[in-house]
Amino acid sequence: MENITKKHLIKKGQEKEALDFILTNCFRAGFGTVPKSEIDLILFTALLKYSDENVDNDYELSKYLQITQRQISNLKEKASVKYLQITSEEAISIFLDKANSAKLDDKYIEIPINNIAVKNEIEAILDKNDILLQSQLNPKIFRLRVDDFFELIILFESILNRTDNKETAENRVIEVLKGAASKNKEAMGKISKQENDLLTISKKTLKEGLVKGGFSLLIDLLTSLIPGGAFISEPIKKLFDTFKRNTVK
Repeated sequence: MENITKKHLIKKGQEKEALDFILTNCFRAGFGTVPKSEIDLILFTALLKYSDENVDNDYELSKYLQITQRQISNLKEKASVKYLQITSEEAISIFLDKANSAKLDDKYIEIPINNIAVKNEIEAILDKNDILLQSQLNPKIFRLRVDDFFELIILFESILNRTDNKETAENRVIEVLKGAASKNKEAMGKISKQENDLLTISKKTLKEGLVKGGFSLLIDLLTSLIPGGAFISEPIKKLFDTFKRNTVK
């Protein structure tokens, strides 16, 4: 990335929006009443919201602002809570976009998430549904086991498709898999070794099969699920299409 100290950081055409954001928040409680630390946070947030550059890079940003990367991280955390709050739907959309460039291996998927607001929202979804992130030294990396990632995708579907709840979305996936069993016996056989068991696929057997079959099995299942209409949200369809393209040899 080119050194951002040599750039104008406010995106052209958004100067007015940036100024309005700064003035509105600085004067909200009355002139002269906002402490300097809060003014600093407001200015920092404006930089994140309206920058013409990639300000996800804490090192480059710390050089520009002449503060430490730890201070950058703390400011991002505070800004995400107070001025950069986003909805679950917005967080999912950004998360799925980032997942397009995920690092995949047989059992795990690693997704880089630098946006703290997105990170907080997705972690809240994980915590609420008892899905655990795998141990990872880099806190900006989401590392999930393949079966947990698939469960998370079903959760996303229930959130994005407002007519669904989690159970409805899960049942829809299971029913499509049962219908696909006769057409994709090789993939289904990795979930249930006996053909008669394919019609009794459950969430438990599905997750167990994914742990054993790894990411290649997930791609096989997606081939069965997408045409069957199990997932109807466009962001999820787009993600799956990207995974399929990236795994084609």
